[in-house]
Amino acid sequence: MWWAVLCGCWLLSARNEWSSEALYDIAPYLHAAAWILPIFFTGGSLLSRNVVADELTGLCQISDESALWLEVLPHAMLLLLGCVFGSVAGSALVRVRRAVRCAGRSAMKLERLMTRLGIFALLYALPALGGLVCVLQEASVRPRWRKLALLAALDCRATQNCTPGPVYRAAGLEVALLRLFLSLVIGVTSGMWVWSGKTCRAWSRLLVAPNKSARIQNPFQGFKQDDNIA
Repeated sequence: MWWAVLCGCWLLSARNEWSSEALYDIAPYLHAAAWILPIFFTGGSLLSRNVVADELTGLCQISDESALWLEVLPHAMLLLLGCVFGSVAGSALVRVRRAVRCAGRSAMKLERLMTRLGIFALLYALPALGGLVCVLQEASVRPRWRKLALLAALDCRATQNCTPGPVYRAAGLEVALLRLFLSLVIGVTSGMWVWSGKTCRAWSRLLVAPNKSARIQNPFQGFKQDDNIA
């Protein structure tokens, strides 16, 4: 959802020529949309008891039976929506760059911004799509793998000198590790985008205590020099 909101802001800024002040005015609505929809899906998953523990990491995840409807399809729709918004915004930036060049001005800063946006979009969208494919593949074959593993374990208990082990390998460890790695790539990419110089300066202004002399106002600030103060 944050990806869709970000690409929507790019679209409004590049194609509709919205200023930063205009985007700031609708920021509460964007934050509400980015938080309410995930809370809705998370609450619905908890209430319907479709949350299980990951066998590899122990983290909470959607069960295999509901992964298609509660995880893959919502993520895929929002990812596709963000890609459409980003593509339209990218084409608008290309037209702006062409207009700047035709006017005889330098478009170096715009090209640098376009390169940064393109790299971020690729480093976010491709791992997100790969992660969804891994989730879908695991959810489709893992129930069968568990059933066959349970049957093999029961047969091994009834047989002497039996070495237990997997007899069917469908969703192996490689797919789970790839899914975890792609999720980490998405987090690192988002962190590289968010933790820019502007973000660090904003947090420094928020966390650093204001200067004591700046908080003490001059009691005679509103008077002119020639005023008589009794």
